[in-house]
Amino acid sequence: MSEPSLSRRYRDRFTALTGGERASAEGLLPATSAQRRFVLGAESTGRRILVPYAFTLPAGALTVAGLADRLAALVSRHAALRCRVDYDDTGLVVQRELTDPTPPTTVVAVAGAREEAEAVRRVLAEARTAPDATPMRVALLRGAEQDRLVLVFEHSVMDEMSLRLVAADLFAAEPAPRPPTDTWREYRDAVWQWLDSEVEAATEDAVGYWVDRLAPVAGVTSSGPATPDPVTAAVVDPAPVELPGPRVRATLFPRLLAAAHQTLQAVEGGASSVIYPWGMRPPELVGVVGCFMNTVFSGEMGAAWRWQDFSRACWLDFEHAHVPFDDVVLAVNRRTRTGWSGEARCLLGLEDLTTRPAFGPTDLVVDEWLPTWLVPKSPVNATARFDGAELVLRVVADPVAFPSAGLFAEVWRERVSRQLAR
Repeated sequence: MSEPSLSRRYRDRFTALTGGERASAEGLLPATSAQRRFVLGAESTGRRILVPYAFTLPAGALTVAGLADRLAALVSRHAALRCRVDYDDTGLVVQRELTDPTPPTTVVAVAGAREEAEAVRRVLAEARTAPDATPMRVALLRGAEQDRLVLVFEHSVMDEMSLRLVAADLFAAEPAPRPPTDTWREYRDAVWQWLDSEVEAATEDAVGYWVDRLAPVAGVTSSGPATPDPVTAAVVDPAPVELPGPRVRATLFPRLLAAAHQTLQAVEGGASSVIYPWGMRPPELVGVVGCFMNTVFSGEMGAAWRWQDFSRACWLDFEHAHVPFDDVVLAVNRRTRTGWSGEARCLLGLEDLTTRPAFGPTDLVVDEWLPTWLVPKSPVNATARFDGAELVLRVVADPVAFPSAGLFAEVWRERVSRQLAR
């Protein structure tokens, strides 16, 4: 008989220690696989893993009191923003509702881009090294001609789909709070449903698929040496790439993934490794803010690769993308005994802007702001944003761990164009 999966053992331990779902009524919830991994990563590096989200507004459009009201309504509507995800006294990672979930908010007067940059760096640095996890921090940068609103989330409470929900609620024409008991019940049910789905996905056969896929690369792929504390990054925005036609839409992500591998091999040589987030939610969870996602690792594709083989392998990976990544890492290490961390050289993201709700009411003009002062989550992050007609590319790199951001961006754009024309 095979040993229970890591996901099942976690669920069973939480249930044994707390009484399971009954404890959820008392402000305590289990943590998903991704949440547990983010907490472990923060413990091992001393740096919290963050998701910044920033906006530009007309100067003075939001008063401090008006912002506070909107934040209070937002937090009341989404229980995840009231939760701290961290270890409990027994060493188990859990989610616990905060007594006071008011987001720490800073208002800073800035004069020009340089002071904006310094203010954002301070916010990120404080959040990354804070002794306690805080679901959400806020900074309002007051400028002469425009204001910037910077939201900094713990990744353990925020995934990409949740960002869209947060923006829609924060800038709603009439931001209305909801009873916390209702939103807690909604979040509790979503967390348990996701946790159960992880247990169901982590079957022996499904985990074995990933072990067979990744064991050959576990000893030869590496994210590279960690840098002390990169608060700044090299950011490169190459020219957008036009999509040749709708036929490539269905295979857009595999093409971007192939281009990322090819770019790493061209720029660095040797084995390439790419990770990407996977967040296909069931319909019941579509409107719930939280960290309902998984990580998928794509290893070396080989020098003599063919698109047909690579594409076929991608779709097989997608079919197994719900297998919790910490189960995969543990199983790979049991076979290989390499101490493989599951980290990769490149983090790849694809954002579909066509599905995002519009920002704000008609009397509040809001635009998303893509600041250049970001913290990469891997040595190099490659993001493509699809707006319906073209791909807007961005490369964010740790300047120490990955000093070739400019070359990567140049080659990646060329390889993306080539893949789309295939």
